[in-house]
Amino acid sequence: MLFAQWLRERRLEHRLTQIELGRRVNIGPGAVSAWERGEFLPNLETFRALCVVFCCSADEPLGLPDDAPRQLKAEPLPDADEQPREGAA
Repeated sequence: MLFAQWLRERRLEHRLTQIELGRRVNIGPGAVSAWERGEFLPNLETFRALCVVFCCSADEPLGLPDDAPRQLKAEPLPDADEQPREGAA
């Protein structure tokens, strides 16, 4: 699920208008509308505030499963002095 869809669904579940949600996270209603249309994403501070308002972990709006940390396999970052591999952008 996209963040925009998640946000709209959660806002409606909590029976909040865009204006009310904006007030709770100290942002204008135009920003909430733009997020719900998928035009922009909130900054990290506002993203955190949204999670607090909706009583959820950051995994939920990001669309990560509950066991995401176990499923993700991170590759080590190359040293700063290493050359990028062929085909890597």
